Amino acid sequence: DPVAKPKPRKKRKDADEVSDFYDQLDDAVSARCLNALMVNLNQVAEQVDPYDEDVAEGTERFPVSWFKFDNWLKSVPTLTDRTEVIESISKGGSLRSCADPKLKLRCLLDLLKYNPEDLVDKQLMNKFFNKGKPGSHTREQLRAACSSPATRDTWELLLTHLHTVTHKLRAQDRAAVVAAYAQTLSLGDPKKATKLAEVIGALCQPSPGPLS
Repeated sequence: DPVAKPKPRKKRKDADEVSDFYDQLDDAVSARCLNALMVNLNQVAEQVDPYDEDVAEGTERFPVSWFKFDNWLKSVPTLTDRTEVIESISKGGSLRSCADPKLKLRCLLDLLKYNPEDLVDKQLMNKFFNKGKPGSHTREQLRAACSSPATRDTWELLLTHLHTVTHKLRAQDRAAVVAAYAQTLSLGDPKKATKLAEVIGALCQPSPGPLS
């Protein structure tokens, strides 16, 4: 009998060179890269004031302006640069050699968009995001609505990450960052993106605590 092949991931409608690269990643590798990028970007955001103009040249800081006027969609690092970062992490490499926060953010947004767990599936939208009045959603409700431990863990990391990188920002800048993440997770659905931004924006601040 032929050896059973692993079940292929569902082919995406927007299948292209980018999605093909991320879809071929092992689920565990994808999760490890996601965690490493969030931890690194959290450290960048905490170590340097995003509005401090007296920062030494070459110092890394969270690129607030990149999220304004949809610059994060217009100024996209090359796929070659992104794959080098992901492959380095997957082989146990450090992110210390990568001092470009925009590149790391693009990799993170890619991993959220092409996540094997489908972080915002129809069930989660119906059971959590589309239920309740504005401001009534809680992390505990999100935890209960997640269809798998992996999805729950990723949401926990994501909300803590978003709190860390946005809690020092002005309201308008914070909203722009959250909107970019929501748009990424919505996979191009404007209505879904608006709802996600509303709920995620409320959940990621002011408390940085875990979902539990």
